[in-house]
Amino acid sequence: LEFRRVLFRSGGIVSLCLFWLIMVLGLIALVLFPDKFKECAHGAAAILMLSAFVATTFCTAYVVGKEDPSESAHQRAYKRIYWGIAWLMLATSLLVLWAHHTKRLEGHWGLWAEVALIGEFAGYWIVQTIDLWKEPDRIMRFTKGPPPCL
Repeated sequence: LEFRRVLFRSGGIVSLCLFWLIMVLGLIALVLFPDKFKECAHGAAAILMLSAFVATTFCTAYVVGKEDPSESAHQRAYKRIYWGIAWLMLATSLLVLWAHHTKRLEGHWGLWAEVALIGEFAGYWIVQTIDLWKEPDRIMRFTKGPPPCL
C-alpha cells in the first residue's frame, strides 16, 4: 500500500518512467554500440548520479520551504541552507561541464570534481540528518498535507 501511494504521486511516476528510459537506452547502447558503451559508460553513470544528487538537494529545498514553520523550530534556517547547498552543487556541476568542454582538462580533474560534488552532498546529508533527527518523516510537518511532489 505504501509503495503504491508513493509511486502514483506525480513525482513518483515521473521518476519511475525516467529510470526505465535510462535503463532501456543504456541496454540499447550496450547491445548496439558495445565499444562506445565501454568508453563512455563511467562518464554517463557519473553524470547521472551527480545530477541525481543535485536534483535531490533542490527537491529538499523546495519541500522544506512548504513546511509549516510552527512544526519545525528552525525551518527558515534549514530552507536557506538547503537552497545554498543546491545552488552550490549546481554551480559546481556547471563549472565542471564548462571546464571540460572549453579547457579540455587532462589528468585527475574529473576525480576532483566528483570529490567536490560528493563532499557537497555529504554536507547536505549531514544537515538533513540534523534537521530530521527527532522526526524523520517530513509529512508530519505539513498542516495541510504534503505538497504535490511528495
